[in-house]
Amino acid sequence: MLRKSNGKVLFAEGKEDFADFLFSFLTIPLGGVVHLMDGCSFMGSVEGLYKSSFDLDEEHWTTKEVKNKLVDPMLAPWQVNRNVGNCTALELVDTISDTGNSKGYANGQAMYMATDDLVVTPISSISVISLLNSMNIPVNDLEEKVVSIGIKKGVRLLQASLTSTSALIIGLGHLFTNVTEGN
Repeated sequence: MLRKSNGKVLFAEGKEDFADFLFSFLTIPLGGVVHLMDGCSFMGSVEGLYKSSFDLDEEHWTTKEVKNKLVDPMLAPWQVNRNVGNCTALELVDTISDTGNSKGYANGQAMYMATDDLVVTPISSISVISLLNSMNIPVNDLEEKVVSIGIKKGVRLLQASLTSTSALIIGLGHLFTNVTEGN
């Protein structure tokens, strides 16, 4: 949801897969973050540490597998599908279920809202109105936009979440740069 008057992203809403995607950020090891961002994570010294571990000869590691765990770790609960037809997709897979019957983290019985600082809550009319009132935004200043999040947008959102408390604006705001007052 955008604010029409300035084009700022106020919040995002989605089903359980959206909430699962955001919650999965908490499961990614730092080496995985730097790996996903191809060395452009802007995480300061962590990038230097990652690069040095990547560049360090295998003879300095106890095993090749140990090095690989650091420079290309498993990114549970993500399965990265790089080629799905002509598209690139990021698919969540079930890695936390003991029974194999559930998927992800969030209960599929609700819709979820994430604010710009990625506070995730179940969405309701009351929660939206409360958020808008707390930000002094009139309802007629809202514009709904639909966005699908694949690997590139997901990585950009992850990067923004690590470097700012305005993750939605920084991570997805570029998609709405043509939104201006009166449009």
